[in-house]
Amino acid sequence: CPEDEIGGCTDPEAENFDQIATEDDGSCMLNTCESPTMDGYTYDVMQFGDLCWFTENLRTSIYANGETIESGDWSSESPQVGVYGEANNCNSCSGTNYCTAPTETVIAEYGKLYNWFAVDDYRGLCPTGWEVPSAVQWASLKDEIGNDASNWLIPEGWNNACLNVPAGTDLGFMSKPAGRRTSGGAVFDEGQEASWWTKNLNPFFSNQAFFVQIHEVEPSAGLTLSGFD
Repeated sequence: CPEDEIGGCTDPEAENFDQIATEDDGSCMLNTCESPTMDGYTYDVMQFGDLCWFTENLRTSIYANGETIESGDWSSESPQVGVYGEANNCNSCSGTNYCTAPTETVIAEYGKLYNWFAVDDYRGLCPTGWEVPSAVQWASLKDEIGNDASNWLIPEGWNNACLNVPAGTDLGFMSKPAGRRTSGGAVFDEGQEASWWTKNLNPFFSNQAFFVQIHEVEPSAGLTLSGFD
């Protein structure tokens, strides 16, 4: 009797190579992206569809042109960079208290936080040749990965027992619950939320921009509006 074929990726160079697969099903994901270096740090990247994406959060303190990003006055209408836990108004929901953890520990785990003005600055928040994704590009990534929580979340760190996130599919984009910072400077939802800016303003409200959010209450990658003062 003929042996049943096992579908999967049979290319050993692919990110999702399946050792037990006997028949290639066209699912191979080849990473042809080159890792960029900025501010002395080299980022891990991965290809999804036709685009290359960071697989970790940005942590630069300088723009692409080498100038320093301002910090210290998050409520001002100027570009700002910060670190989770440095604000007086802070909450942390995971096993590690990132409100009081050393700055180096927070950056190593979650990278840094940026306001919209830094995202929109002409000097470039991303390494040369890279950009903050548009809402359309995030939607494209969502199409590539799917909207199942197990494809988006790394189980460790999320504190809601009801979330019950399975081990996940090794797609390379496994979100950490880094929380976020408001326009007033407060930091919150570490352990409960992951969010990333898009480069798009809301065309109907000039003081709002789109961001992508994954939250423990509804672990999806839906686009949500965020406003700033």
